[in-house]
Amino acid sequence: MDLEQRIAQLETKLEDLSETAEENNELLRSIRTTLRWSFWGRLLIWVIVLALPFIVLGPLLRAVVPGISGTESKSVFGLPSSQEVRALMDAYKSGGGTSSGASSQ
Repeated sequence: MDLEQRIAQLETKLEDLSETAEENNELLRSIRTTLRWSFWGRLLIWVIVLALPFIVLGPLLRAVVPGISGTESKSVFGLPSSQEVRALMDAYKSGGGTSSGASSQ
């Protein structure tokens, strides 16, 4: 009788363990799904936070920077464009530029 009771207890414990494992599996799947949505949500928020200043301030900076510098440059951050750099290098190579102030004196 003692052996049969022991087997019955082990069967109930095994069923409880199986139910607990299933609940644990469902919780882990829920956590994994939540983490995926959280990752993509945070990524979207950071893209918006980092892109919004360029979208909002871009037209304002384009309107203000040429008025301050007096020249209209279509390059990024007011740096010279590749055509402007190439023209400057060509002018220097053709003798239009001087390398030191001593040669002009």
